[in-house]
Amino acid sequence: MKDAKFSFERFTDVNKSFSARVTIRRNGQLGFNEGAKNQFGIGEWTHAVLFFDNEKRAVGLMLTNDAKEAGAIKITNTKQNTFIPAKAFLDRYGVSYVESQRYCLEKHHEMLVFELDEPLRADAK
Repeated sequence: MKDAKFSFERFTDVNKSFSARVTIRRNGQLGFNEGAKNQFGIGEWTHAVLFFDNEKRAVGLMLTNDAKEAGAIKITNTKQNTFIPAKAFLDRYGVSYVESQRYCLEKHHEMLVFELDEPLRADAK
């Protein structure tokens, strides 16, 4: 809807979430919520490559459709669940998965990033 001063866009995604979250699950998976799928289109990709910033204790994910990309991990994407197995990665970098922990997922350049020192409270949506 346009007028002389504004160019409005109609919002129709009323029942969708855009609050992107990733969970390190107790089984060593990185699970993505609906908000992450909607905001970053994670379900449109087949693989992810994981990166670790030891100084900032941050995890980076590069999404790709190239299964032959070095370090590519298959993304499992069903209607109820989107995740990647990451146990080897978590073990390699000493990231605990004794208890599930949820984080904000943000885009930084061409990567999705979350910081391990900034977990969300259990009651945070």
